[in-house]
Amino acid sequence: MLPTWGTHRVILAFISALGFSRFGGESTLLPQAARQPKAEGMKKDITAYILTRLTKSASEDDIIYSVSQRTGLDWESAQALVMQVKDEHSEEIDARQIPIKSLLSSVFLILGIILIVGPILYLWVMLDVTRTFLMFMSSPSTITAETAFKIIGSRCALLGWIQLPSIIFPILIGVGIIYANLQSISGIWEALFRKWKVID
Repeated sequence: MLPTWGTHRVILAFISALGFSRFGGESTLLPQAARQPKAEGMKKDITAYILTRLTKSASEDDIIYSVSQRTGLDWESAQALVMQVKDEHSEEIDARQIPIKSLLSSVFLILGIILIVGPILYLWVMLDVTRTFLMFMSSPSTITAETAFKIIGSRCALLGWIQLPSIIFPILIGVGIIYANLQSISGIWEALFRKWKVID
């Protein structure tokens, strides 16, 4: 029995659903459907790339240039894409930067403490504060507090006007480093609290 025209129509519809047209060519629906996952994959890849570069604190101009080269977008479109990713993933970027920021803050905090404590210990030894204090404590009737301060003051005068600034200057630098790091550490804790959803 020969197939009827209705059977032909069913077969042609089945072939068309498989991605081929009535005349044996490729259906225009298949490439469009295939393009969507590919576009989504490219979007995810470029977003992940931008996040990685932003996490490493790369220059925004360098990131925009790289995105433009990878995607074929013009400068303005690539810049808009980078800014969009930066705004939408700001908390994720901060969370990714916590380890390196914590390490750098710890290093500079230790450096600031060394710059403060080192000169103070040097002055303590040079002025022989420990022995003067012990003398005052062991015989307060012989050496009064005023006398002890006078002894230390006279020893400071012996250091001269050149040596004292060279001791005070590192202390001031250490104080500045610690102050700057306290601001950075507060930002790190804020990012941690946001990550742990302690604050909004």
